[in-house]
Amino acid sequence: MKTVRIEIYEFSELSPKSQENARDWYRQDPHLAEHVAEECLDTIKEFCKSFRIRYRDICLDPQEISGEFPELSDDETIGDFIRERLARLPKSPYPLTGCFYDEIALDPLNEHLDNTSTDSRELRDILKNSVYDVCLAFQREQTEIYSDSSIDEMISINEYSFTADGRVYR
Repeated sequence: MKTVRIEIYEFSELSPKSQENARDWYRQDPHLAEHVAEECLDTIKEFCKSFRIRYRDICLDPQEISGEFPELSDDETIGDFIRERLARLPKSPYPLTGCFYDEIALDPLNEHLDNTSTDSRELRDILKNSVYDVCLAFQREQTEIYSDSSIDEMISINEYSFTADGRVYR
């Protein structure tokens, strides 16, 4: 019979090179930012439904925003349309899906209502801006999730163990 002795380390005990190996392993998780992407897409879908926008493809790339936007009737102002659509939403801080992306989507609309005398943008531009802002917030969140500091924190919280070269020990 042979006895194999393996030394295992906490992340904080690894050399800088081994810590980088551990981060690389963690970044390979295909589901790392999945929940954030789902929340973001859910907000965009609900926003589109609530404000009568028909998108051909809903994606998280702000450069790919395209779709059919609602037309106003002759006697309807942009403010009227926004107020009427906002009034249909549940009374809660995050009325579309319950996540913070809702607030980001609705901010440009509320800003327009607060500045109607100085805001000369078209309805399409205001609504497109809302979706654009959600996409940019997702990109910022994704950058944070993949940052060294976030990964270090998640590795430590999950109490992973590693070999001296930074390979996960299972």
